[in-house]
Amino acid sequence: LALSSRLPAGSLVESGRLSASAATAVFLVVLVPRLAHLAIARPLFDGVYWAMADSLLRDGTLAIGGTITTDFEPLYPMFLAAVRTVVGDHPMAVQLVQALLTSCGGICLHRLVVTLTGDRRVAAIAVLFFALDPLLVRQASLHSESALMTALVAGFASAFVRADGAAGAARAGLCYSWSVLWRPDASAVPTRWPYLRSSSSIYSAPYI
Repeated sequence: LALSSRLPAGSLVESGRLSASAATAVFLVVLVPRLAHLAIARPLFDGVYWAMADSLLRDGTLAIGGTITTDFEPLYPMFLAAVRTVVGDHPMAVQLVQALLTSCGGICLHRLVVTLTGDRRVAAIAVLFFALDPLLVRQASLHSESALMTALVAGFASAFVRADGAAGAARAGLCYSWSVLWRPDASAVPTRWPYLRSSSSIYSAPYI
């Protein structure tokens, strides 16, 4: 899969790029355990976010049992509502879409680690941990915003360390703002920015 060789000296930003075949391989490595868990465990997919998505689809409000609420972040219910307009009210189909999207976080993580370390072997190990971590595998098909928020944070970190202009900064800012709207816990990420930006040093890698 060409994921396990040390890169030659040069721009780390350039080194983080993945070919289409390598990106597909990383995506599938992350996706397969999530699909296996979904097929075997068939976790229940229902709760307040599903109810809020019901309300959005019915009358365009974020409500639970007819009462408008601001107790929850809006982006995940909006995501569920958008997916349900495409696949219908089929929880398994929504879970499948969620698993597909969260698996993209592996690609972002690979790019981030290669940019920070310049070593595809380290990136391959990081992707394997991401792919096989029991909690992340389980969260990918749960009625929870956590897995998608994790993928967004990985996307932000990858975009941030590679940003070399206004467009790159805009991509990083978009991922960060989406992750905060998904779950406010992500607002703590900027405290690690100085370490992420020191991408020329391998010692910044632990801060991923």
